[in-house]
Amino acid sequence: MVKQKRNANGASEFTGFAAFASHQSSAAAAVQLSRAKGTTTASSSSSEKPENRLKLNPIYAGNDAQLAQLFKRVTKKDATTKSRALSELCSYAFPCDDSGIATKTTLQKNEQVSVLSHFFFLLANKLIHDNNSLVRKESLKVIGNAMEHVPKACNGLLRQDVSADNIGAIGNVIGWTYSFQSSQIAEESKLAMNVWKSMFTMLRKFHDNDVEGYVKQCVVSHAESILQSSSRATNLASALSVSRKKSIQPVQSKKGGKGKVQSNKSDEAGGPSESEKEDMEERYERVVLLTLRALCSLLREYPEKDDNEFRYADIVQANSVLWKHISSLKGSFRRTTFDLVTCIIQNATSLIHGGKSGTEANKSNLSSLLLNILSSERDLANFAPLFEMVLLFIASFRKFDGGIEMAWVTTESEDGCCRGMDVKSFVKSMSKVLKKACYGSPSLQWAPMMLPILATIKSPDYQLQILTSLVRN
Repeated sequence: MVKQKRNANGASEFTGFAAFASHQSSAAAAVQLSRAKGTTTASSSSSEKPENRLKLNPIYAGNDAQLAQLFKRVTKKDATTKSRALSELCSYAFPCDDSGIATKTTLQKNEQVSVLSHFFFLLANKLIHDNNSLVRKESLKVIGNAMEHVPKACNGLLRQDVSADNIGAIGNVIGWTYSFQSSQIAEESKLAMNVWKSMFTMLRKFHDNDVEGYVKQCVVSHAESILQSSSRATNLASALSVSRKKSIQPVQSKKGGKGKVQSNKSDEAGGPSESEKEDMEERYERVVLLTLRALCSLLREYPEKDDNEFRYADIVQANSVLWKHISSLKGSFRRTTFDLVTCIIQNATSLIHGGKSGTEANKSNLSSLLLNILSSERDLANFAPLFEMVLLFIASFRKFDGGIEMAWVTTESEDGCCRGMDVKSFVKSMSKVLKKACYGSPSLQWAPMMLPILATIKSPDYQLQILTSLVRN
């Protein structure tokens, strides 16, 4: 078939099928124009700041099949499967050498950013508080390596995570990373320290203002959100959005009939199963203790200074939430809270006695709490930190007019310091617990603090009452 030329007058003649192979319709032209506009828009948006351009992605939006499979394994329930998948993800997407320096990868930067946006979503919502330490460790390693490959993207996501737009969230990745340094698992703590150094350096590079103040605000906000939801294990699990799947399975009847769906009583009542309860309790105790220890570390690292305008009372929304567990039923919670209050008294007195002027902070209820816990404590391991906390609380009144005697004044002073303890009630509680020999607690741990406490009480009768309780033992 021979291709013929079209007539000049526009008459329609058969031109052959070959003409259609190179023909460009109006629809095809529109598609090409749309793609060109999309490319232009993408190139212009690439110049925007990463914190304005990046968004957390609940699904992996990349095109790499291997990464898609790895992310599927990361969401599995088995801890071994998750940890291995995270290790492979780290090596494939964000490889680094033994010294932590980024090495070459086959992935493009835009693909690495797609990986990070989905991984960060999984990290903030699930992986960061997983009960398995190996999963948490590998998750920290991924975010640490990612900061070496795509630091701008990491900075943008970290800023979004602590921004006011992140409504309803509990904790933040900056706070979690700082807290893991206080983990009692040596490997996890060591890795968290390395990741935190990299994170702090990265924040300092991209943050225009005082990075230390920014970090303090992030960690305090993280700790407050955790402690506010820490009344019980179920509350914390709900706040962390730890999902629960009903364990209802078809069971074959003994008579050989059709399988019937059966469930245990907890499922019929809509409550968690026994294994889920154990998981929640394990997470509850670990997260609360980790948060309290992290606050102690923060106060020691960044204490208030007389020549510094910064005061923790200005960034803590409700100071009472910090010692929320001072009367907890768990002895470990009380003991760690005693240590935290001791750190607060030494390094952040504004949380006890108010801000710089002493009049702007929330009212402290610590004096009444100390009397209550003094009369109710029974744990042998808690008496030494309890008496140390009481002694330092009394000593904290030295900075005010009236001196240390203000610790026994139950009315608020003019200069804004908190109310002291009722001396009569204090002596009564002390005598009671000392007559019981602190319920068998080794005297070498708490006896050295008796003399300084006695020296602050000016009444000889009250001193004699406490000494008599000691001698009778």
